[in-house]
Amino acid sequence: MNEYELFYEGKLISTNQAKSLHWRALKKLTDALKIKFTEVINEVNPPKFKQFEIEVEFWSKFDTDNIAFSAKIMIDALKNNGYFIEDDKRFWRKLTITAVEGMKNNTILFKIKKVKL
Repeated sequence: MNEYELFYEGKLISTNQAKSLHWRALKKLTDALKIKFTEVINEVNPPKFKQFEIEVEFWSKFDTDNIAFSAKIMIDALKNNGYFIEDDKRFWRKLTITAVEGMKNNTILFKIKKVKL
């Protein structure tokens, strides 16, 4: 399989919220979301990715660019749990974020695709 999907339903953190919170308050929210995202990752148990692309589909009250912070938390969780060798541009060059109106509110789907760069 060359594509793996990670689905999460629940409260997300917007980029605007991340920019406006005190670092202690943001860390508390970020740590909680990392735990939830790690649970999703462990349920799917995808393979380790050397080179990859990520597509994010979501629906929430956030604008499309405001979902980027929550996407980063998932990407960091994947890296910290050993699923990505590294998340720099040598291994990863594409991130697509799309608001999908038909999705349930406060849901996010990460599609990780193996690629050859």
